[in-house]
Amino acid sequence: MDPISSNAKATLRKALDGIGAPGPFASAATIPQFADPRIWVGQYGPVALPLSEQDARVIMRASHQAPFGKGEATVVDESVRKTWELGHEAFEIRNAEWEGVVEGAVREVARQIGVREERIGAELYKMLLYEKGAHFKAHQDSEKAPGMFGTMVICLPSPHTGGDVRLKHLGERKAYATSKVDNCYLWWYSDVIHEVQEVTSGYRWVLTYNLVRKGPWADFSALRYESSVLRNAVGLWSSQLKSSLTIDCCELIYVLEHKYTEANLRIDLLKSRDLGRVMALKQACEANGFSIFLAALERQMYGGVEYDYDEYDRRRGRHGNYYGDEEDEESEDGEDGQHHDLADILEDDYAIKSLMDLQGVQVMENIDFDATQIIQDDAFEDAYPDDEDYEGFTGNSGASARHWYRKTAVIIVPRHREIDFLMRPFKNSSGYSLSNNGGMASLIEYLVSQLAQDPTLPNIKGGLASACQLVLAKNTECKKGGQLRTYEMFSDTVISCVVKASLASVDLSLFAKAFDCYQIRTPPDIFLDMGKALRWISLEAMKPGLNRCNAHYVEIHLHVEAFRNFLGGRFTKESLHRNQASGLTAWVTDDLENFLEDVEIVSILDGGPLLEVALAQDSVSQYLNDKIVPVIERNIHQTPFIVAFLNTLWHAPEDKIPREHTTAVFKQLVPQIGKNFSLTASQDETSSANKHQRTTYEPTNLSGETDDAPPSISAQALHDFLEHCLALSYQNDVQAILSAFSNASINPEDYNTLVIPFLSLLTALLPRFSISLGSAHTQEIFRTTLLNYLTHFVGHEPRKPQDWVRPTVTHWCQDCASLNRFLSNPNMHEGRFSLNEKRRTHLERQLSAIKSHCARNTDHSGIPYTLVVTKTNRGHEELLAAWKQRVKLAETKIKGLGELELKEALGESYESIMQFRAIRLKYSEGPARAHAQLPQLQGTQLNSGPAGGIKRYPWMPSGQHRAATGSGLGTSTLGPVSGNVVPGRPSQQTPMAISNVLNTPNQGSGMLKRKAENDFVDLTGED
Repeated sequence: MDPISSNAKATLRKALDGIGAPGPFASAATIPQFADPRIWVGQYGPVALPLSEQDARVIMRASHQAPFGKGEATVVDESVRKTWELGHEAFEIRNAEWEGVVEGAVREVARQIGVREERIGAELYKMLLYEKGAHFKAHQDSEKAPGMFGTMVICLPSPHTGGDVRLKHLGERKAYATSKVDNCYLWWYSDVIHEVQEVTSGYRWVLTYNLVRKGPWADFSALRYESSVLRNAVGLWSSQLKSSLTIDCCELIYVLEHKYTEANLRIDLLKSRDLGRVMALKQACEANGFSIFLAALERQMYGGVEYDYDEYDRRRGRHGNYYGDEEDEESEDGEDGQHHDLADILEDDYAIKSLMDLQGVQVMENIDFDATQIIQDDAFEDAYPDDEDYEGFTGNSGASARHWYRKTAVIIVPRHREIDFLMRPFKNSSGYSLSNNGGMASLIEYLVSQLAQDPTLPNIKGGLASACQLVLAKNTECKKGGQLRTYEMFSDTVISCVVKASLASVDLSLFAKAFDCYQIRTPPDIFLDMGKALRWISLEAMKPGLNRCNAHYVEIHLHVEAFRNFLGGRFTKESLHRNQASGLTAWVTDDLENFLEDVEIVSILDGGPLLEVALAQDSVSQYLNDKIVPVIERNIHQTPFIVAFLNTLWHAPEDKIPREHTTAVFKQLVPQIGKNFSLTASQDETSSANKHQRTTYEPTNLSGETDDAPPSISAQALHDFLEHCLALSYQNDVQAILSAFSNASINPEDYNTLVIPFLSLLTALLPRFSISLGSAHTQEIFRTTLLNYLTHFVGHEPRKPQDWVRPTVTHWCQDCASLNRFLSNPNMHEGRFSLNEKRRTHLERQLSAIKSHCARNTDHSGIPYTLVVTKTNRGHEELLAAWKQRVKLAETKIKGLGELELKEALGESYESIMQFRAIRLKYSEGPARAHAQLPQLQGTQLNSGPAGGIKRYPWMPSGQHRAATGSGLGTSTLGPVSGNVVPGRPSQQTPMAISNVLNTPNQGSGMLKRKAENDFVDLTGED
């Protein structure tokens, strides 16, 4: 039985259906005062009226076959659409009178749909030419422009037969034979199903226009009678609700005539009768204590389908049953048989996919509802699927399909039940809980907007508090015990909504708690809202929350950005003076001074903000000396940070910082930079930075890394800094800095973006200050820098392995121990492992995991089958190919510095550097370690051996050790290997079981045996 009275639904439907609005869903008419548009097609010239065979050929040469949208693809298929099209940018209309023709047609469209003519417009879209046999099957037009509500087509004089336009909407059909008149126009709403039938002779030639809104539609003074009837119907339903205590789902849903995209789902973009009905319903609901929303509905059905077996039909796919014009939306039309009928329905679910307020702002998403809440019992009756996911016969089960049906509706909710309705996605049988993260930010923003309109609404204020408390409770729970469950938490965007809501509702307890619930940290832009809230909340009341918030900001640039926002968007002397009375200036100043005294983390991002703070002070020079320079000197080893600050200081306005003060700061700091030059943080500093930058609950990204590192210094910034130093005649300091730069530790990926571009800039900079590129010091800088570039970016040429030692696997089971004995043996080329299928598969997976570059195949002779592992040199070949690519890139980069400049800057080292002698094998002396050229593996060590760096591996016999290289690629003899592993050739013996070999007395300590047994893989299963 319906939870809502059938009488109430019937009364509401009758009242809503009775509300009309002028105009059809489509129409056509001749143009009484037609004018030749004088069309000019690109390089081909004018096209005369009526269209001749010759001009038709011209248009086709300039055009292309029109595509259409099918599912997510855009394709050309002449069985669906056969049309020549030309975009509006590819032709011109040269007759100024044509604009009057279009305006006349638009004026008539406006009259038919009941809006003022200045409220709509027509935008030229395309020219279409249908030759004999051309057609376009049933489809819907997409909304291709903002505010688009329909399509208008102007048929130009061109003799033809066929090409009739047929349209269908909500069971009503229309047809227009455009071939019977010389010229005409047609229009229809975007969601109307329409087709162009086949042209049987001649050419159908049209211009298409997008009909768009240019302002709000319609005056509803004429709806008073209908509104009063509807008001009575809503009042009747309200009375029934008040008299019933058993209704849980009390919202009603009225399905609209037209479909709308989410972008156009708002009251001022509704069409025809939809607009009149929603406006009338709005008036009736306001008078009876109801809220209304617009919604995108979705019905999802799943079940078996009738199926005739076809051995080639084992497909699975999702597709729509429509043909669309490029990006067009799906059609209701299923006459072309593009979906499968469900014979046995197993699932039938209804949901509000997106709920909007009347202004088009999303309120909530994914709210389930019952079909009995739809006012029209036949809303989805005889509808064709908008989308289908079909799975054919698989052999284990019959064919099945999932259908999606989509409608647009207006939702009517009693105001006293509005919060329950909106919170439904987060509710279960035991109360409110997190069952759906989506939509919470939209919900909180909507409730805040409602509270702003009427602060006295108790249900809105209470609902807002409930939503916010739910968010904070869930995130707090997910952070307990030191194990952060980020996948269950509300996002930081939602937390920011809670902060804004707490300010709007003056809930300072909520405000303070929210800052502990961020996954990462409070975004600085939230301080803009805090600054605005100072109009109705005192600074003292905010301080508990502010102090929690500031604890997350350990970087200078974030701290300054937050306070900049707090001060209204600018951190200036004026903004500080403006906020003195409220106490904000004193608090910001004190907090920053304390922060700068203790700051431990600096980066290139902090240079500018640090100077910004100084420039906002009354005594800039004193603040620089007392507060800023000490920060710089404490972090003098952070060269990118120092350079960023000094470059910003150099360009500071002289009316704020006199040049002599700038020079004094340079004089104090520059001599220290060469002695402490560093472009990368040390490991200890990086660990310290990570410790302070991130809270213990901050998530990592998918690569396992934390926050993106600050950008490295640019070649241009380093060049500019040295230019400033040379302008101040600090030549000796510049030499020291360049020497430090040439020997600096640099990330390999920075060589081509920093080092080479900097050398290029240096070849022009030094001569400008009378420093010769051929001087001994400059030559040493270029030689050392380029040698480091070759060594650290390109690397030494890989030497082919001298033996068969290969990387070992990291698993510790007995089978893997035997495999590792083979892999680490320098003399064995092929290994044979007679095992059941599960154990062979396990070994193959381990080899794949380490990219062993071993060939693998299965010998099916004998029981069990034998896994044959053959070592190859593919690893070396790949390394060599990658090295050659780096060589080629390096050659291009170095030559880009200029031949003349390089010869001068490198002197006698020019030939050696340009031939890459330092890294090529033919110039090297002495043998290279073969294993050093292979990929290094981590984690192959079982445990640390005794002091002295000796390590023992699981496959080593007891008492046998190897040097601790960390690679797992030793060349020592490991003792006898199982009889099923033969050096260099297949075994001629009957393969032995690996377990027998591993149980020999020589297999290590008891502890090692127990570990292997615990990690042993499942041995069950036979070939």
